Amino acid sequence: MMQFYFLSVLINCIAGIALLFSDTTDERYKFFEFVKNQKFKLIAGIASILISLVTLFGTYEGSWIILGDLIPSLTGLTAGFILLFSFYLDRRTIAPTEKESKIEKFFILNRKYFGVTCLVAALLHFFFPKVVIL
Repeated sequence: MMQFYFLSVLINCIAGIALLFSDTTDERYKFFEFVKNQKFKLIAGIASILISLVTLFGTYEGSWIILGDLIPSLTGLTAGFILLFSFYLDRRTIAPTEKESKIEKFFILNRKYFGVTCLVAALLHFFFPKVVIL
């Protein structure tokens, strides 16, 4: 299960970077141009959700069930949802419904904050592996 621990840290970093730099047009961040790719959003979103679900219910030696990786799992699930929803928004051909507009306003407009949260959760999860909830 330590492999999923590493994957949880890695996917939270990748999702956090994707959320932070997905709408930037600054030339200084030209390296992060790959996060605007539709296939990247789809694969990163699916991977984030799957890995987060596994780590949510997976147990490690000395950790509690569910509480062991709660914050990284929740941030990974949220980031995966935002990436998949962003993929959907870029490919839709019909006008958005009222519900989609509300979700878009909350998650898509605030995705930088979610990206920072993912990166912080990944770093804390990496440096403090035995702490409950992290």
